[in-house]
Amino acid sequence: MDNDNLPGSLPDTKTGENDERKAQIQVNSLDYLVSVDRLAIFRSQAQGIYLYGTDNNYPRKIMQAALRSSAIETAINKQAQFIQGLGFQGATALDVKKGTAVVINSKGQTAYDLLKFCANQKSNINVAIHVNYNALGEAVEFTPVQYDFIRKKISNPKEQFERYIITNIWHLENDYTGYGFAAKIMEFNKWMQDKRKNLSFVCLECFEYNPDPVVVREQIKISGGIENYSGQLFYMKRTEDVYQKAIYDSVADDFQFLAEAKLASLSNIQNGYAAGGIFKHFGNLTGTKELENLKAKLNNIKGAINTGRFIAVQIPDNADMNMPDKMFEPTQMQNIDNIYEIQKRDAKENIKNLFSQPNALIGSDTEGNFATQKMQETFEFYNSITEPLRQELEIELTTLFSNSIFATQLKLPIEIEPLEFVSKIKTIESTNNQQNDTNNLNK
Repeated sequence: MDNDNLPGSLPDTKTGENDERKAQIQVNSLDYLVSVDRLAIFRSQAQGIYLYGTDNNYPRKIMQAALRSSAIETAINKQAQFIQGLGFQGATALDVKKGTAVVINSKGQTAYDLLKFCANQKSNINVAIHVNYNALGEAVEFTPVQYDFIRKKISNPKEQFERYIITNIWHLENDYTGYGFAAKIMEFNKWMQDKRKNLSFVCLECFEYNPDPVVVREQIKISGGIENYSGQLFYMKRTEDVYQKAIYDSVADDFQFLAEAKLASLSNIQNGYAAGGIFKHFGNLTGTKELENLKAKLNNIKGAINTGRFIAVQIPDNADMNMPDKMFEPTQMQNIDNIYEIQKRDAKENIKNLFSQPNALIGSDTEGNFATQKMQETFEFYNSITEPLRQELEIELTTLFSNSIFATQLKLPIEIEPLEFVSKIKTIESTNNQQNDTNNLNK
């Protein structure tokens, strides 16, 4: 399966001019999300699939929301790092450097790439891998697939095998079905069914994973030969349901709150709400030339873009009017950052607790104590926390590789070596020892 045309695209954003912006409503966000619909599964007879969430967009929506929060992203990346560990034989960083890493597909991706991908995906929702076979029914190629690209096809009583549909346009579904017109639904189905035309996406319908050579050869026969065979999908779940929730679904409100609170501070500056003061000006501000001169003078002292924006107030040239005491009066700006200080702290704590990550592990130890002994204990603790996920991945990868042509190239069953804390001193000592060993060999 060619996965090149399955990118995770994000909607474009447009902003106004940087200097003086016209009055308009702006949302400084990739995708403004007030909430994430929790997982609900429905049968869609029109599309022939089970909908993933109320709008069939749950996985993409919650993953995109998570990307906007540094707190949840830090937690996800740290957990993925510990699941990956130091790799396994044929899939370590050293194997990649030496060129001995096992190549798993025609793109040149290796078992090390697969391990990194799986570790990250397990820290989000779970793992999906497309499997290609040869005419003998042997698995000869593994291709990682993003979890949000996949939907389960509704079973047809006439069909012998379960199937999945893989495409990257699920987030565009409402463009075709949202208006309630039957023609739109038919158009969407037509795009889904015909992948041979030069369209802007890839759509692949493949079989559920079953490495039995007899089953594979039967599927090849049903497909009309090996050249038409679409392969199988290794689709992991931690539930008996059709789909599963993201690991961080329970803290979706927390990481969305952190993202929106940060956005509020940014919008306060970009949209000019943070007025620095009121400038009183004698003369006519309706004249273009005089107004431009005033803008130029004020722009020189207002700092970063829109920060400290000034409000200019025209004072009519009237002899009977009293002269104001001050020509410039600073305004008291609202401290947006401190409005939700407690809520921000609670949200971060909830995320940290979900992933069971100690402060020292994410570099935020309040005591500032990062001694070698403490860090080693911290690594041991988090290795124990992530051990179930690491074992789960070991079992899955062992299943995959055992039933493939790669079985003889790897040590099975797969055993992922846990991550170790390496201090700077230890690194220097190791380097010196390696250099001494090299010198001794040269003698």
